[in-house]
Amino acid sequence: MKRKFSRSKRAIVGIEAAIVMIAFVVIAAAFAFMVVNMGLFSTQRSQEAIQQGLKEASCPLTIDGSILLKSSNQPNDVQSIIIPLKTLGVKYVPMWTNETVVSVKIGTSTAIANVYAGIKHDVDPTGMSFDEIITRTLTVTETITLSTNQTHGSGQLTELYGRTIVPGSVTITIGDTEYTDGGDGKLYKDITESGVIDYDDGTITISGITSDAIAVVTYDVVVNSASVTGETDTPDENNKVQLNHYPVVPGSVTIRVTGDDGSGVIVSTTLVDDGAGKLNATGCTIDYDDSQITLNPTNLGMNGGITSVVVDYKYVVDTKAVLVVENDNNDDSLDFFEKGYLIIELDETQRATPRDNVLIEIRPEKSAPLTVSFTIPEAIPANAYVTLE
Repeated sequence: MKRKFSRSKRAIVGIEAAIVMIAFVVIAAAFAFMVVNMGLFSTQRSQEAIQQGLKEASCPLTIDGSILLKSSNQPNDVQSIIIPLKTLGVKYVPMWTNETVVSVKIGTSTAIANVYAGIKHDVDPTGMSFDEIITRTLTVTETITLSTNQTHGSGQLTELYGRTIVPGSVTITIGDTEYTDGGDGKLYKDITESGVIDYDDGTITISGITSDAIAVVTYDVVVNSASVTGETDTPDENNKVQLNHYPVVPGSVTIRVTGDDGSGVIVSTTLVDDGAGKLNATGCTIDYDDSQITLNPTNLGMNGGITSVVVDYKYVVDTKAVLVVENDNNDDSLDFFEKGYLIIELDETQRATPRDNVLIEIRPEKSAPLTVSFTIPEAIPANAYVTLE
């Protein structure tokens, strides 16, 4: 005789089946979500890989106009190359020195790995001649303290150490009196002519100053240079520090020295150079030619020894490339609304001459390089610009 389920038992079986079904549905939903999520993640990574591949296979820079060559005061001697640049298909291209490399090959004898020195933000090329732009890209501002040199006669200051001074850039402060450079070799106090300056050898003559006058002179000097920030070293047993680059631009050095005062207390001080090889502490000097710094721990109050030296400075480079930007917003990128001029200055020993094949490679970060190749024309007059189509 068959036994029949009661209604209560049949209800329990139905609930159990529903629970099992719900569990299967939840597990299936979770698994489906995982599969969909992994698919979306894989699609996103594939898209990123494709975009990165396209970025690396294409160059975001393009030449926007004609390339210009500038000769020196000698014919057939190319000293400057000017390449106009714009962005292509992107909002901006990073162009700071850590992300950009500019290499140059001239003929078969000159090949330079990287000459890029960054963006010159203080030069606005709008309305300027290329002669003026080139001069501005090669200048640095220096400040130096001078005293009257009796061997040169009353009122004459010591030379500015043979620098090539930019006319019109000199300001001289003696006490509360300021003299400005008119750009014509004459110095003015307000509007009164009060002295002269020789831009070639830096000799300054001011009428009416005493033999013990102290003058603070600020001026722009023409020099190819690159900047180094935060170079760290430890002095050797002779308290000397060797910088990594040379020669050093006079007047550009700032040194932060840390050491033990002899009792276990750590002290620090900041030194600057005067443009003549001396630092503002007795017995501390710098040799600009071989970039060696000599420190005196005793005079720095560090009888327990110097522990670290951090140096900011500029050093002279033979050939360099500088970017000047129209509509510059002062960041380290070339934006889509900006136009840049890459100005490459060649050292005297690396000049391009007629029929030389020139290859310039501009490589932004994670992008294909922009390669510029041309042949120097057969005849270039002195102090002239030549257009390459």
